[in-house]
Amino acid sequence: MIQSPTSTVNIVLAVCVLHNFLMSTQGSRSSYLQPGLLDTESTDTHEVWCGMWREEGMPSTNLLQLQRRPRPSSQNSTRNELREFFMTPQGEISWQYKHI
Repeated sequence: MIQSPTSTVNIVLAVCVLHNFLMSTQGSRSSYLQPGLLDTESTDTHEVWCGMWREEGMPSTNLLQLQRRPRPSSQNSTRNELREFFMTPQGEISWQYKHI
C-alpha cells in the first residue's frame, strides 16, 4: 500500500484496536488465532517454540503472500520533474555538486 505517513499511522492503530478487540471477545479467540499458530516462549527457561505460521505450505487463509505492485506513473513523473528542476540554475543549491 502506498500511503502517507499520517494514513499509515491511522491504519496501524486501527489494526491494533481490531486485534485487541478480537483477543478480548469471549469465544472468538479460538477462531481468530488457532492454537500453535504463533511463536511461544517459556517464561522460566526463555526457550522459544516456533509457531505454525513459519511452516511452508501454510493454508492461504492464515498469511497471504505479498506481491510487488508497480508505482503509479504519477510518482515517477513528479520525481523526474523535481530532478530536472534541481539540475537547473534556478533550482540548484551551491553545494549540491560536492556531494554527488
